[in-house]
Amino acid sequence: MAHVGAELTQFQKLHQFHSRADTGSPFLNSAKVGCYGPAGEVSWPRALGFLVQHLAAWN
Repeated sequence: MAHVGAELTQFQKLHQFHSRADTGSPFLNSAKVGCYGPAGEVSWPRALGFLVQHLAAWN
């Protein structure tokens, strides 16, 4: 993620990364049983909050 973050920063693109030690990369894969959990519970509100905050400026 550090490499991607550096690229986004270089091109002045807004971004946020969150990671958890207890979650693998496919934690929101609904096809896999048990993928949702604490990370899934906070990921959508964070993602939608980011979009609301930054897309509201376009109105």
